[in-house]
Amino acid sequence: MRRASLMVVLATALVIGWLGFRGAGGWYDAGRGADDAAAAAADAGDGFARFGRERFAVVARGMRLSADAAGIREITDGGRLPLWATGEMRFLAHGTHPDPFGVELDVVFEGPDGRTMVVPGFYDGDGMGGSDGGVWKVRFFLDRRGVWTYRTRGTGDPGLDGRSGRIIVTEALPHETGPLELSPSRPWFRYRATGEPAYLQAKFLDRSWNWVDGPDAFRFDNTHVYLSDDITDLVRAEILLAQHAYGNRRMNVYLANVGDYGGERVLPWPGPDTAPDYMRFDLARMHRWDAWLRAVTDAGIYLHFWFLADDSRETLGVPSPLTEAAFKRLIRYAVARWGGYGKVLWCLSLEYDENNPDPAVWNRLGEYLKEIDPYGHPRSIHGTSRFDYSESTWHDHLIFQLGFGKGHEHVYRTVLEWRGDSRLPVFAEEFALGTGSRSERQELWAAFMAGATAGTGSYVAQLNRFVGRTGFYRLDVRNDLRSGGSPAYVLAAPGEEYLVYLPEGGSVRLNIDVGDRALDVEWYDPATGVSIDGGRITAGGEIEFSPPREPDADWVVHIGGPPRSS
Repeated sequence: MRRASLMVVLATALVIGWLGFRGAGGWYDAGRGADDAAAAAADAGDGFARFGRERFAVVARGMRLSADAAGIREITDGGRLPLWATGEMRFLAHGTHPDPFGVELDVVFEGPDGRTMVVPGFYDGDGMGGSDGGVWKVRFFLDRRGVWTYRTRGTGDPGLDGRSGRIIVTEALPHETGPLELSPSRPWFRYRATGEPAYLQAKFLDRSWNWVDGPDAFRFDNTHVYLSDDITDLVRAEILLAQHAYGNRRMNVYLANVGDYGGERVLPWPGPDTAPDYMRFDLARMHRWDAWLRAVTDAGIYLHFWFLADDSRETLGVPSPLTEAAFKRLIRYAVARWGGYGKVLWCLSLEYDENNPDPAVWNRLGEYLKEIDPYGHPRSIHGTSRFDYSESTWHDHLIFQLGFGKGHEHVYRTVLEWRGDSRLPVFAEEFALGTGSRSERQELWAAFMAGATAGTGSYVAQLNRFVGRTGFYRLDVRNDLRSGGSPAYVLAAPGEEYLVYLPEGGSVRLNIDVGDRALDVEWYDPATGVSIDGGRITAGGEIEFSPPREPDADWVVHIGGPPRSS
């Protein structure tokens, strides 16, 4: 019932928000961000403020993203759980524990085909947000259909250890994509439930999202502080609705921040902001976070957890004042409490070198994260400069900070240079503030054409719509296929599909192999999302391509596959 209630309310909010987006075209002028203008779709209808905004506000306030709507199935012996769905078991301690957050309850799950997982549990006070009590929980998902058994261990408490039973895992819910895994042959992640490639665009910096002017206007400029007590639930709902409108599948979220974004605090620990109790967790806050985070994953968006923020060294510096032992406790608690949500990625720190420039510290923490996470969720780290991944064995993707306002050539060149021979997925971060400018659109497409997934940018809705129609995951960087003409970036699977981005417009000559079939040509406008039929290629060779209109604008040429319509 709780899950159904949350889903109904969230769906209502998304529908109302989308109705508002559809009618908001009149609110925008040339100075407004292009992403929200694109989401508005500019068709006839009332403006967002008149039609959708008041209704959205009522739903968002009534929704409150409360802990009572966490939407997690409670599982007991003999219970049934859909494949990939989050389940929860609770256990009551018999004894008292002076340091309950240090009590490491584990549950050993054994399933079909010899599959075994050791899932960490977590202390949850009275189980309802109160700090005093004897409740431990295990939150998990299971990745095989059939009968699983479980047994608890590790604490020395007879109320917690030695509990056993079985769980029947049934068919997955409709549209379930499950957790992420590395593609065995391509530098992308894919969805474990479907095997389909995952394009995980995010937009964590966003300076363009203001629907209305005035003192009661919604305001947010980033997703990192989604869990902050310094923003309202209405703004939280707005952040989530924005990601839905853009079509983003990933959202960056801090687990600890004091100084970034003007000090909008995100702290999992109790006590003063400047000197929290790092060995305990604020359980009332954790319960609020549970529901807010479930709202993200229930919307089909993957949570990219960033354990530590930058600009916060006096509170979050490693190993002082945040010791490695305390950081490991945070890692274990986060994995135990939210790893079972399934749609999860981990980043140890934003700008790790501001907290501690020594890679050895982070490699120790990364190895611990790899060891403690039974699901193998994606793991990496972010720095102001490139992290030395050569000494790391725990990461499974690369994160690069590319610098603001340096232009599309810098973004493209840096991604290729820093990636080198690695065949791991790349996330390109911090090259754009999300203002809706052409230059940020060029940088976004440059990152994509270099084989990276971006964490920010402008005109992301148009990119997301386009990428979903391509075989991006099978394409390689092939600038050797072009000659002369204007600057151009090329991705290709020769004979099957070609993508060419012209950041400055103009024309390009491309060496095309048609293989055993004709190839359709589509021109795509990355500013408007409009497609134009470019005819069909029936014979290969060097062919010149010129935009169908506005030759100085940036354009995308898509060659291969069926004709596209706008």
